[in-house]
Amino acid sequence: MPNSTLLSLSLLKPSKTNPRTHFDEQMLADLAANIKTHGLFQPLIVRPSWCQGCRNDVELQEARREMVAAGGEFPNCEIVDGERRFRAAAIAGLTELPCDVREMTDTLVIEIQLITFLQKESLLPLEESKGFQQLLALKDAAGASMHSAASIAASVGKKENYVYERLKLAELPAEARTALESGKIGTKVAVLIARIPGKEMRAAAAKEILHGNGAREPLSVRDAAAYVAEHCMTELKGAPFDLSDATLELKAGPCTTCPHRTGNNQALFGDVKRGDICTQPECFHRKCDAVWAVTSTARSSEANVKVLPVAEHAAFFQSWGEGTELKYDSEYVDINQKPAMSLLKHEVVESKVPNWRELLDGPKIFIETVPITIVRDGKNRLRELTLRILAVAGAIENGETIFATGAGKSGDASNASLARERKAEMEKHKKQQLIDFAATKAVRAAIAKQGIVERLWPILLELALGHAGHDGTWLISKRDGLKGKQNGLTSDLVRRQLATLGAAEQKAATVELLYMRSIRHCGVEGDEEFKAIAKLYGVDLVTVKAGVAAKAKPAKADPGKTAVAAVRASKPVKKGGAK
Repeated sequence: MPNSTLLSLSLLKPSKTNPRTHFDEQMLADLAANIKTHGLFQPLIVRPSWCQGCRNDVELQEARREMVAAGGEFPNCEIVDGERRFRAAAIAGLTELPCDVREMTDTLVIEIQLITFLQKESLLPLEESKGFQQLLALKDAAGASMHSAASIAASVGKKENYVYERLKLAELPAEARTALESGKIGTKVAVLIARIPGKEMRAAAAKEILHGNGAREPLSVRDAAAYVAEHCMTELKGAPFDLSDATLELKAGPCTTCPHRTGNNQALFGDVKRGDICTQPECFHRKCDAVWAVTSTARSSEANVKVLPVAEHAAFFQSWGEGTELKYDSEYVDINQKPAMSLLKHEVVESKVPNWRELLDGPKIFIETVPITIVRDGKNRLRELTLRILAVAGAIENGETIFATGAGKSGDASNASLARERKAEMEKHKKQQLIDFAATKAVRAAIAKQGIVERLWPILLELALGHAGHDGTWLISKRDGLKGKQNGLTSDLVRRQLATLGAAEQKAATVELLYMRSIRHCGVEGDEEFKAIAKLYGVDLVTVKAGVAAKAKPAKADPGKTAVAAVRASKPVKKGGAK
């Protein structure tokens, strides 16, 4: 070690800014034993004590002159990197240690300490989050930021999205932070919560994910992602406003450049496949309200237009789905949509039928004279409605002959024969539903009383195949190398394989089929139910993972990922400094 100097342990002092605050006693003892046997191969990085308090090179030079004027004796040194080795060496009974002595400002010391600390593999997610935050806060002598997420990623050998996700953990609500520290939730679930914009929305999401529906355990990664997608994200496609409009929400700006749009922030939302998702629905709804206020005011001045209060809008649409479909028995039609097939003659080709607006803009009836009711649907889109009776009558008066006999005369009687057929079909459906309720209830009671009979397993196996679908059976066929003429129909390939198995293996395969579709999308580490089954049967997933890693080919080293600490460690000591 030609660039190192042997220093007495008595000259070395721990640094007050060292981010490592906990030193495991057993690990120190193990390291001490190793040092005692083999010695210390890596020198400590230290700085002379007279450097402390220096903020830039000018102050370092002044401090050096004062040190020389005072006699120039070799001073005590602050340990910048290597306090763990220092402690272990003391346990091993060493009196001297090799040290790389450098003159460094306080900021440089903190930078090196943080980067070397963050390169450790055993850090907790919140420790990394804190370290990344501290690096971002570092300023150089001119007051400019020394690091960005990209430079931190390069310094610690991580991907940029990894750094962004860890930085976001600083915004976790207190309860979610505690759950992460205790291992109650994993990092993936914590990130799903932390990256939700808005303190109140994050807190509400954390509460639901940790305790939703009175559950004892938090939601799985899959279910937590589904909750966030449903309650904390909004699709921008079909938005009732111009996404590039910067005036709707002055603080947020246009959606096209907003960091809360998934496509604009792949470093944080790389797992979201679609790029047109808004992760700040409150802002989206404010923009919708702003557009509605302007548009509805302008349209209300038109003679044939009536704008209904917002509280009345939901009554026009189906409650299921996204609330964008008019109720099936609605008296209204949307003038920007085509007539329903139930109103048309059988020989009419739907694709060639104009929409209601075009049908009502003719030689006798003009669209400007048709009474229009304006409301908003579940996606906040403005909908222009008119009574179906008037729409059909107006289209016929304009000379259209596409409508069935009796269409548009009155409400449900607009087509009497179709109405009767629909009513009969509904009655038939209700009767069948009553039979379904009674039969399934009876079978459930019988199974509970008699238990699982052996003859039931082949039937359960078929049900499980249906549940697994193409995704689950594809994964099995890929794993087991199943091939055949019907290679595209993976369920057939798996079914033929199962027919060759014994009874016990078929039962095991039935259970396997229930979780394989989920594993195709989440992986075994992301499926809580699979992990529970593995634990129940004594399968250690950590051991399995280690076995796979041992068989894998070693990855090629990336010469581009050189740590900042290593780069700075190669710089020689300045003249006039400690020797």
